[in-house]
Amino acid sequence: MAQTPEPTTVGSGVTAAGEASSEAAETDPVPSESLGKRSKGQLVLGVSAGIVIIALVAVITVLLVDRKQASDLAAERERYVDIARATAINISTLRSDSAKEDLDKLFEGTTGPLRADLDARLEDFANVVSQLNVSTTGEVVEAGLESEDGNCKTSLVAVKANQKNADEAPVDKSFRLRVVICDEGGKLLASNVEFVP
Repeated sequence: MAQTPEPTTVGSGVTAAGEASSEAAETDPVPSESLGKRSKGQLVLGVSAGIVIIALVAVITVLLVDRKQASDLAAERERYVDIARATAINISTLRSDSAKEDLDKLFEGTTGPLRADLDARLEDFANVVSQLNVSTTGEVVEAGLESEDGNCKTSLVAVKANQKNADEAPVDKSFRLRVVICDEGGKLLASNVEFVP
């Protein structure tokens, strides 16, 4: 049986065998080839992760901006449709006892050809409504944007009006209007209205 030599104590209680083994551990070089491969791999992984993060941030930013623009566009279109609705109500709501005021309200919300047409006939029309003792009350059933052209947008508006005449029973009438609304210096005004069959 072979005997193991006893370690000898050197200096401050460290054995010679222990010292040799720890020196070997400290001085054994890790092959530089595997260290270089790990460093390059980690670098490639880090750069790839950075690129992916930047790409994700860019995509999210583009989507958020696009969503905001779409939301703004939808809100703008809705404003035009709301003004078209109000114009249709103003056209279809006239009372014999307030015909002049009702027509003035309609007139104030117009521009262009519609305004010129109303301006020429406003007083005559108010007199006819008053003399015939006719009253109509309009209600918008449905409205939507039909087309856009520069600063003008065209809406189709379905209206139901209840017409009352002094001599006859009330009658409901339904019709559709094509209403063109234009932005005139930041103010949305009706520039044309036509009946749609």
